[in-house]
Amino acid sequence: MNELELFFLNSGTSWTFARLLPHIFLLITSVLLILLFRKYRFKSLIIDIALKSALVISISSIYFIYNPIFRGDIANLARTQHYSQEYKAPKGVRVYVLPSCPYCVESLELMDIFHKRNPKVEIEYVIIGNSGGKILPKIPSYIKVQHTKLDANVKSISKGSFPSFLVKKDKSLLIWDNNAFGLRAFDLIEEALSI
Repeated sequence: MNELELFFLNSGTSWTFARLLPHIFLLITSVLLILLFRKYRFKSLIIDIALKSALVISISSIYFIYNPIFRGDIANLARTQHYSQEYKAPKGVRVYVLPSCPYCVESLELMDIFHKRNPKVEIEYVIIGNSGGKILPKIPSYIKVQHTKLDANVKSISKGSFPSFLVKKDKSLLIWDNNAFGLRAFDLIEEALSI
């Protein structure tokens, strides 16, 4: 998340709207610029329309190039899975990670923002294997850490994609793999935990 998105998030919007509002704001701003410059016309109507359209598209596109909206940011891509009694469901958010996975290390940045917004929610990182790799030294003290083997439960949850995020909702688990996890997932996590 960039500073503009954090501003909207800290202003009380949802995670999804915090991602969308800067795009909408820039689109409206570029249209307003066109309206301000409407008194400046080129001799050719085609050139006039083309240049003004290029202005609108370029302002929005440049921001989008550096801050894209992914499918997981606006859609619910969670899969639901029932769990057996022997599986201990998380009280908060559980994240399965590999010790040296770069995406797993990157997930800590979003979890830090989530923790600042929801300090009472328990966050737990489960590292697959015995070593801590690159991720263990970077995990903040408010995150619980466990180690586990790549057993049947972990395989069933992760489907081979890490990090895998899960939260308990009613009598099932909401699970996101790395490709499905976006800002919309945080809205759903806050809803599932009744925050």
